[in-house]
This record gives sequence, C-alpha cells and structure tokens, in this order.
Amino acid sequence: MHYRHGCIPILLFVILSVILCTVGCDEEFPYVKGGNPTRTQRGMMRDISATNYSTTHFFVDTLYRRYYEPQHQAIIPALTPEMIQNEVVQLNVFLSIKNSSQLVNANYEFAFAYTDLPSVHGGSYNFGDLPQSRDHGKFEQAIFTRLIPGQNYTYSPFGGYLNIDTTFTDDQVVAVSYTISKGQTWGGWLGSTDTMVLKLISRDIFPAAVFNRRGIS
Repeated sequence: MHYRHGCIPILLFVILSVILCTVGCDEEFPYVKGGNPTRTQRGMMRDISATNYSTTHFFVDTLYRRYYEPQHQAIIPALTPEMIQNEVVQLNVFLSIKNSSQLVNANYEFAFAYTDLPSVHGGSYNFGDLPQSRDHGKFEQAIFTRLIPGQNYTYSPFGGYLNIDTTFTDDQVVAVSYTISKGQTWGGWLGSTDTMVLKLISRDIFPAAVFNRRGIS
C-alpha cells in the first residue's frame, strides 16, 4: 500500500496517539502518600482492580460508595460540593494483631472498633455514645498496630477509600480514625482511659452494586 507524503505525518500522529492512550488508560492514578499534599494532589486517584478490592481496598464509610463511579468517569475528577465537604482531611489506619510478629511498628493500642461508630466531638467517647451491638462483623476488641502512611497505606481523600500496601491474614481486621473537611471526626479515646475507639472496616459485606466488588461496611 502506498501513502501520499502529506498523509504520513497524519498517520504517524494517529499511531502515536493510540499508543499514548493505551499506556495512559492502563496506568493507575497516583495517590497522596502522607505529608501535606496540595488540593490538586489530593484529588488525584487511581483505578482499583476488581480482583483485589476486597482484600486491599476499603471505603472508610458507606457514604463514599456513590462517589466512586462519578469520580472515575474522567481523568480529572468532577468534584461536587458534597464531595468537597466530605473530603477526608486526616486519616489514621490500624491493623489488629494476634501476636508480636504481626507488629508493623512499635506503635500499638488496645481498642474497641465498631462498624456503626458515630462521629465524636472533643476527641473522646463515653460508653453511652458507643453502639450497643457487639455482633460478629460489627465489633472487634483487639490490640491494633498503627500503619505508616505512604508506606503501609495510601488513600483517596475525596473518594473516601484507602489502599492497604502491607500483607495481613484473614483473622486480622482494619480500623480507622478520620476527620472530614466539615469538621466531623470518627475515632478517639474512651473517656480518660487508655483505650482507643475506632471505626471497624469489614471486608465481607460490601454490596455487589459497585462493580460486583466485595469490601467494607
């Protein structure tokens, strides 16, 4: 097949565009890894593989489920006022441990973790503030080690989901404490005790509605 000389640059441009699109579409969007990112950086996200969603990726709250699909319809996410109000501005992630060999670092705390934990004002809970249900899957009493941001996990502030970058077993659970931009906080201390109160992230009750992925409550 013969091409006119004027068509060759156009053909090369089309081929190059296809190659760049293929590479760009498969690349994961970067997350902010700790520190104090800019607002532009905090809005950047990466796609989640369906095969490992239930084991390494979690929403911090059911609220953020409805944000995932709209935020992944374009390379630059379209943020609504509601998404901006619910931006996660501070996040601590904890992993339960059964023995000292599972310690990620020297930071560990005894904690009660609840899937239905309410927000708190002032940084501490009273017993009356806590959910009464201690059913399996909704409550965990354990020693938790604090994960290191940027090393053990990353997260999407506007998407409200996190990625665990460290290995853990099926008998370990993930819990969080976090604050959103409109001032609400989940997680803190139990009165004046040394016991922490955390929000439990469960892996076995994520609905099939979000791309048939299992995940968290």
